[in-house]
Formats: sequence, C-alpha cells, structure tokens
Amino acid sequence: MHPIIAWFAARGLSEPAARIAAWVAGAVALLAILGLLAGAWRVFDWWDDRAAIEAAVNKANVKALATARAADDRAAEQAAADDRVIGRQLEETIDVIENAKGGGAGSARVAHNCQRLRRHGFAEADLPAACRDPAPAGSQARPDR
Repeated sequence: MHPIIAWFAARGLSEPAARIAAWVAGAVALLAILGLLAGAWRVFDWWDDRAAIEAAVNKANVKALATARAADDRAAEQAAADDRVIGRQLEETIDVIENAKGGGAGSARVAHNCQRLRRHGFAEADLPAACRDPAPAGSQARPDR
C-alpha cells in the first residue's frame, strides 16, 4: 500500500489524504476484479443455462403432447358418438319416408326428407323407393330449402 500512498503524495496530496485515496483506489480495484470474475463466471457458465432451458422446454413439450393426445382421444370418441347419432337420424328419416302414407302433408314431408338425404350425399340409387318414385304434383320440396 505504501507505493500507492507515495504515488498520491507525489501528486500533491497530503499524507492523510493520500492514505484515504489509496484505500479507496484499492477498494475500487478489488471491486473491479470481483466484477470481472463474476462476469467471467457468468460467461463461461452458459451451458448450465442452456441445459436448464432445454430441460424446461422438453418438459413442456411432453406435457403438450400428453394434452394433445388426450384431446385427440376425446375428439375421436365424440366423432364416433356423432356418427352414431347422425346414422340413427338418417335411418329414422329413411323409415319415415318408407312408412309414409300417400297424399297430403305426408307426401310433402317425404319430399323434404328426400331432399335432406340428397344433401347428405346419398346417390339416387341409394335413396328409398318413395324418393325415386314420381311424387304427386305439388309435393316436391324446393331444393333450395
């Protein structure tokens, strides 16, 4: 410490002020060295941060895949249930058409149900016989409904 005090004294500071300036300079130098060491530790410790980030991303990916699989399973179950309901409704529509009595409001209902089946993609050959037979005048459902 004496060379630093002598240096400050040579610059015109009194001996007590040079002593204080030397201690302040020593503290600043020590803090600078500690800062450099901390920065170096942080710079060269980057692989630990990357490993932690990679582990967190992998954990989140596993959770997201599990959630997606569960959602896909629920969607498949719901689609199967919907297919059963739609199939049952189409069968009921076909039964209504096949069991309809001729004339009046029944024939309009048959024509409407035939149009529903056509909109669902049924080919003319797959429609019930009542849909393929020529209907009485005025009983055709409008195709735009």
